[in-house]
Amino acid sequence: MNVQSPNSVSLHHLSEARDSKLTVFSSHFIMDVYGDIYRYDLDSAKWVELNEILNKVSVKELADYSAPEVSGRLVERDLKSQISIQTPDGEFVSQEFLNENVPDELRELYNFLNSFFPVL
Repeated sequence: MNVQSPNSVSLHHLSEARDSKLTVFSSHFIMDVYGDIYRYDLDSAKWVELNEILNKVSVKELADYSAPEVSGRLVERDLKSQISIQTPDGEFVSQEFLNENVPDELRELYNFLNSFFPVL
C-alpha cells in the first residue's frame, strides 16, 4: 500500500508500427499519440481516483506482477504496454506485458490509464 502520492504514472503502448504514451502528474497529463504531443489539465478528482487505485497495488513490487501466458489462439506479440511509476523519492518502477495479458493486480490501473487515450 502506498503512503505517499507518486510523482508521475505512465502508460506506454509499444508496437512495431507506432507508439503512444500517457504520463499523469498531479495537476496535468501529457499524451504522445503517434508523435503528436498534447498537454491537458487534470481534474483533482482524477488524481484522487488514481491514488486510490495505486493504494491497492504494491508499487515497489510492480515488476513482480505477471499473468499466465496466453495460449490457444493467435496472440499479437508485438502489441505491448508498459506501466511506469515514479515514486516520491524519484525511483522508477515499471512492468511490461502483452496487451492481451494484463496482470490481474494491474488491470484496474491499466483500464484507468487507458481511458485517457482517444479512440483511434
